[in-house]
Amino acid sequence: MYFVSYVNTYKPLNNACKELSEWVSAFENLLIKDDCSLDAFHNEIDTEVAMINAKNPRVRKINVHRYDGGLGVKAFAGDNSDYNNVFIISIRKVKGTYAFSERPALEKGGKAWLQRK
Repeated sequence: MYFVSYVNTYKPLNNACKELSEWVSAFENLLIKDDCSLDAFHNEIDTEVAMINAKNPRVRKINVHRYDGGLGVKAFAGDNSDYNNVFIISIRKVKGTYAFSERPALEKGGKAWLQRK
């Protein structure tokens, strides 16, 4: 399981960047169920960027770069400089879950328990 810990958007350079920034903001604090879902999440970003680039052929092309094994996603307009960033997404692997139970006999380890992955 993965968690989108933050989505950092930057001042848009043009309408295409603005559109992408607004779209990607919806993914902040999102849980991603598994590796397959993480791949689908990356593909959805790639598809949206391709659609925005096709719709706006006269502006700088938006590019997507992944780092930290796909746990970081960066989009930028034109060349890869800090002045052209559109967004940065940080994804973290979930270490475990915490749950409280009124019926500890049915749950592991008492009233409150931590399940590690």
